[in-house]
Amino acid sequence: MSSTALRAAVLGAATGGRSMTGLSAVALTTPPGTRPTWVARLGGPWGRRVTAMAAAGEMLADKTPRVPSRLAPPVLAERIIMGVVSAAALARRDGVRPALPVVFAVAAVVGASLAGVRWRTYAQRRGWGMAGAVAEDVLTVGLAAAACTLGRRR
Repeated sequence: MSSTALRAAVLGAATGGRSMTGLSAVALTTPPGTRPTWVARLGGPWGRRVTAMAAAGEMLADKTPRVPSRLAPPVLAERIIMGVVSAAALARRDGVRPALPVVFAVAAVVGASLAGVRWRTYAQRRGWGMAGAVAEDVLTVGLAAAACTLGRRR
């Protein structure tokens, strides 16, 4: 098993917490000139700005009561797709075939989505609604950063 597959699982867990955070972390840590070209574009100025703004916007929107459950079929499907794209970009950036990293990431997306709902329900019942959401944001960003920087192939 490769370190990239394990890092993809951590990235998938971040994506299960906030769907755009994983892809944004890959974009923000990808140096210019990376191969393949689509990953280099993701790490370019435009890709970095778009993914970072999407991640920040999602974190803000998540605090509103109108946001649907992350377990609703279309929302979970979107998270899974973002997990696949993020893990594939991470794997390609590392020069690894993406099949195993993608499988690990998808499993982690689903597991983290379930865990996130349980955590938010628990936090809400304790009166920690906003604090619980912010704690989840911090954990998600930390997981994404660790997945994209620790043990990285150069």
